[in-house]
Amino acid sequence: MAKEKTKEKRTALVVGTGLILYAGALALRRETVPSGLNNDVAEEALRGLALLASGRFEPITTVIGNSAETLYLYLEALSVAVLSPTTLALQALSGLCGLLCVALLVAVARRVDRAIPVHLPLLAGATSVWLFHYARAGLRAIAAPLFLLAFTYFLLGSRESRRDALAAGAVLGLGIYAYTAFRVVPLAWVLWVAFELWTSRDRRSALRSAATTAAAAFVVSLPNLLYAIEAPREFFLRGSYALQGGLLRNLGATLFLPFGTLDSYDAIAGPHHFFDGVAVSLTLAGIHPLHPLVTLVALVGLVSVLRTGAARFPLFALATGFLLLGATGPSLTRLLVLLPVVLLLAAIGAARLPFALALALFAVVAGSHGYAYFSTFASDAEAQRYFSPAATPMGNRARSLAGEGAKVLCVVAKDASVVRYLTHGLGDRAAVVELSGPRPTGLEDAFYGLFGRSGAGVVLLDSALPLAPSAFPGFLSASERGPFKEIRIGPRQE
Repeated sequence: MAKEKTKEKRTALVVGTGLILYAGALALRRETVPSGLNNDVAEEALRGLALLASGRFEPITTVIGNSAETLYLYLEALSVAVLSPTTLALQALSGLCGLLCVALLVAVARRVDRAIPVHLPLLAGATSVWLFHYARAGLRAIAAPLFLLAFTYFLLGSRESRRDALAAGAVLGLGIYAYTAFRVVPLAWVLWVAFELWTSRDRRSALRSAATTAAAAFVVSLPNLLYAIEAPREFFLRGSYALQGGLLRNLGATLFLPFGTLDSYDAIAGPHHFFDGVAVSLTLAGIHPLHPLVTLVALVGLVSVLRTGAARFPLFALATGFLLLGATGPSLTRLLVLLPVVLLLAAIGAARLPFALALALFAVVAGSHGYAYFSTFASDAEAQRYFSPAATPMGNRARSLAGEGAKVLCVVAKDASVVRYLTHGLGDRAAVVELSGPRPTGLEDAFYGLFGRSGAGVVLLDSALPLAPSAFPGFLSASERGPFKEIRIGPRQE
């Protein structure tokens, strides 16, 4: 008994130390790598703030831009309410989700097989550049693997514990409110239940557990089900824009993803795919989301699981997700929900290696991925352009100037949502206008709308725009601030 307690304390110490180190890595150079906020991330935050301000609960919202599930958006709005509209407010939430993913990966692995050393799933999760990238970027897709891991954890104990069966159902229902890609999980669970009922010797127990989980999921999903009845097209066709044809090509590229990426998918849009900037920025910089060594040990783990029959549900999730999500191409954002399965298989496979060899393997993964992310990815200008290198510092500067009492007009070439988020709540002290094309329009209305006909203030001008600072009425002076110009405007005589 004393030995068991000592072992548990040692396990807790290892996991706690690992998570603290991981949190430190997430905080390392967080304001410079990536170079700023992704515009989609800022737009999600603005949606959340609009929802919170409205006082309404919506399972799916069409506020600002495309429709989106709302659970993560509400959490973002609460984070912003506490930390103000900053990059930290968004990164803190996504970073917490990343930390919980690593912790839950350890818990799931231990439920699959108590013989798996605790440091292996810890290292598998903590050294994943794919998970790390999304934990830093702030995109709500980070919620999908978290809910998959939580559901798997409770599902593994649902036969023995009614409480776990209820918790599994609650998590299954909640996950639908988080991110569209999670919808593959309920379908995978239904297929798994059918398989279990077909193969189980104790069908009554399996049926009882499944019924309890289904009942809990139904109760939690009621608002979603009501929404599906009211707006079936919007609910059932969520994400259908990603279906661009090329089914076999996309499935083939997705199947190949553990071994490499294809250059044709490095662009946001192509003949047969439509991705997002957070996803393509990693592969565009030449960073493979899965290290070859991780793929290798994951294959070993896959063989082990197929032989023993343990952890069958994660395999159902992997196969279902591959067929449904892979049809849209190897999007790192959509496929992120399946990453925990690969990392779990890697931990299982690594457990078959000698202790020193397994540690050495993950040390190599950590070193190579760490260098790739903080050096290769950080210095790749094409990759960083997806993280608003001009709009982010401009928004921060605008908030600082408005806090001093100045009126600030931000003129950007792209990523206006980033500036709008960072200047949220400033009222009539800040305005944002996004211009594009060789002869942009709308600037005059924005200028006089903020400053009036004779007021003074500051214009922050994106250096990518072909506009001369002296062209602004009341021009006094201009100074370079890296990717943008700060232009002082004085009172003008009528």
